[in-house]
Amino acid sequence: DLNDMLDDAKEGTKEFANEAKSTAREFTESAKETFTTNTGENKKVLAGILGIIFGCLGVHKFILGYNKEGIILLSITFSWYCFILYWCWYLYGLGSKYCWTYRRYHLLD
Repeated sequence: DLNDMLDDAKEGTKEFANEAKSTAREFTESAKETFTTNTGENKKVLAGILGIIFGCLGVHKFILGYNKEGIILLSITFSWYCFILYWCWYLYGLGSKYCWTYRRYHLLD
């Protein structure tokens, strides 16, 4: 009785493994088909989604082949991030001895 249950469990796991392998095989075949058929429509949809999510970085421009515009967007975004970080750093007094001195004496008034 116990051996029959173990045999049933082994058969069930083999069936499950075979179904999982066939599903994975179907998925990889459809993924290969999707990515090898390099249609413009797929690129536009992907670029649209990436433009919504990572628009300021210009990732969508690189996907569409506009490398020059992508580099421009990426450099502008990087420059603005550096500018904002610098001013946050300066305004909180981390970058200037004068700022620390000024804040220390005037906060005590």
